[in-house]
Amino acid sequence: MIIPVYDAKVMFANIDAIVEAAENFSKDLLEVDISGRVKNRNIGDVCLLHVSRTQTQSIPTPFAD
Repeated sequence: MIIPVYDAKVMFANIDAIVEAAENFSKDLLEVDISGRVKNRNIGDVCLLHVSRTQTQSIPTPFAD
């Protein structure tokens, strides 16, 4: 066994949410044109929006000290 079952369950408990967030971020990034702008937003606005969304969600960190 590489890692204990409990640790594996904790690590991958929210994988569906992570995949969904990654897909949404990717979709928004694809809308940004070569100049770095999209519909009155720039790439920094897109990144900030997604970071702020993830910071407001509770993500368990069982391995944090």
